[in-house]
Amino acid sequence: MIENPFHHPSNQRRADVARDYDPTMPPQDILDRYGAVLLDPRHAEVLAGHSPVRNTAYVAPVLLVPSDRPPSAMELISTAALDIGLETVVDEWSREVRHRGCDVLRFTPGDGPVSPPDAWRVLQRARALAGRHGESDVLRGVGLEHLLFASPGVIGSPYHQASRRRRGSRRESASFRAASGGGGERAHTDADGMSPPSELDATTRLPEATELGRGLERMRSSPSNDHVEGSAAFATDQDEGFQPSQGVVDDDLPSGDYVRQGDRQPVAWIGPMPVRGMPEVRRPVVAILDNGCGSHPWLDGVVRKDMSIDGIPIGFAAPESDPEVWFDLVGPLDGSADALAGHGTFMAGLVHLACPDADIVAARIVETDGVVLESVLVNALTQIAELVRRFVDGEEGGQPVDVLVLSMGYYHEQPFDEWHEPILARALDMLGELGVIVVAAAGNDATSRPMYPAAFAPSSDGKTGRRASTDLVPVVSVGASNPDGGTAALFSNSAAWVRAWEPGASLVSTMPVTFHGGIQPAARTRDPSRRLRESIDPDDYSPGFAVWSGTSFAAPVLGGKLAADLLRGSGDPGLSLDEPGRSASVMRAWRALQRVTAISP
Repeated sequence: MIENPFHHPSNQRRADVARDYDPTMPPQDILDRYGAVLLDPRHAEVLAGHSPVRNTAYVAPVLLVPSDRPPSAMELISTAALDIGLETVVDEWSREVRHRGCDVLRFTPGDGPVSPPDAWRVLQRARALAGRHGESDVLRGVGLEHLLFASPGVIGSPYHQASRRRRGSRRESASFRAASGGGGERAHTDADGMSPPSELDATTRLPEATELGRGLERMRSSPSNDHVEGSAAFATDQDEGFQPSQGVVDDDLPSGDYVRQGDRQPVAWIGPMPVRGMPEVRRPVVAILDNGCGSHPWLDGVVRKDMSIDGIPIGFAAPESDPEVWFDLVGPLDGSADALAGHGTFMAGLVHLACPDADIVAARIVETDGVVLESVLVNALTQIAELVRRFVDGEEGGQPVDVLVLSMGYYHEQPFDEWHEPILARALDMLGELGVIVVAAAGNDATSRPMYPAAFAPSSDGKTGRRASTDLVPVVSVGASNPDGGTAALFSNSAAWVRAWEPGASLVSTMPVTFHGGIQPAARTRDPSRRLRESIDPDDYSPGFAVWSGTSFAAPVLGGKLAADLLRGSGDPGLSLDEPGRSASVMRAWRALQRVTAISP
């Protein structure tokens, strides 16, 4: 038997490395909005003996420190900052947050001229000082203020501004021309019909000459800002073919047909609404931390939007910036629905479909442009953990949360370094110790690079992630599968740290019935009987439903399934949702995880 040369182990190793590529980072306008920069591995300061640095987006003049930090940590950081002419100030607003998980340190120029404040430089100098003084553990938990992105407003779940092409234009893939010698021959495949590992760069595209290639190109060329959760490509107004609010017309289709492979688009629902029963125990509670929830007949009375602790709202509460009420808050003044508009409502609908008897709590922590500051997420999780602690310990002012869904993420600069002990992980551990199952979307960059918080899940190979034990419920990472149920969606991140798979491609769920964007139907006429005829209005969601794709939506599907299993298992001795105490909560959660996923202690 002749060995297939493409199956040689060395080729497989190269293929594994190629799959762990760095997704495209956000554009400058987003960074400027938050005073953020990109950590460039080519120029970043590093310490000897530590792991290589990878790219990430972070707020330039800010470090996050645990709220229970020792005084020596502040001394090291302040000394390191002074060495490069910077002063250290604790943000007052962060001190005012009750039950916070972190404080925000901000660096400002001192008396003399200095380079723009850079928290990474301060952090590296502080770590060097700590190492020389034998105090390395003092700085554990101190880290950058990362920018997370909520699908489809994320890196990793991915960013919403996608490359566009002009109407009817065709571009041939340069990488395909190089790979095929300039021709259009079919690429070599192995005996299973699968393409072998190649040494093309990570941006290689399938040729548009194939159906799949054309499909991918259409996904990258979605007609509106709400790009399919499958490409992390970014664009600006200067990108080739950028035409705001313009439909993309494919050469092979009749003029006026919008091509939306996986993109958000209106659909009609003709089935019945989910029916809520009357459980004999308390209803499971699913919390969604995202951009809120809009108005929909299915969700009114099911979703609460007033999560608070001691009378203080958790997350954002200003109605004028609610993206589930006002659908056009960012970008051009064109009246079209923003990329994130409807995201939280869509997620809530999927939870409701999977478990109609669950109560849903929607807290708004995502900015209108899809950005989530790590400090905002950490403090929200810490506050929710305090609410749950009060509930399970029988104290006043508590609230149950059984499942918490996160569809956001970032890529850490040194995920496997000894310094990697993020404040975010600590907040998630607090919830796990209380029996809360945190479900996190794996991201849509088609990479194996760990995206957090999903990558805190214990990996199947035991090499990465947080510990899983009988007294702590771990994070559950979930990737997106296709409608066939057997294949992974092409856009989904995938690696040993992705522990569950749920449908995430072309799902149908709820949208705010108040959404009717400014894009008009591409064609309108009347037939001989004067009946109005028109193509589909691409951003009229007033009927209340849409089809959308992304790991953002696989997460609430799994969250709803876990909630349903918790309710079904309430008849088992000691596992009722009415059973009080931490141990009962953790036991319930583990039982549901083992029944619904492949994770076990």
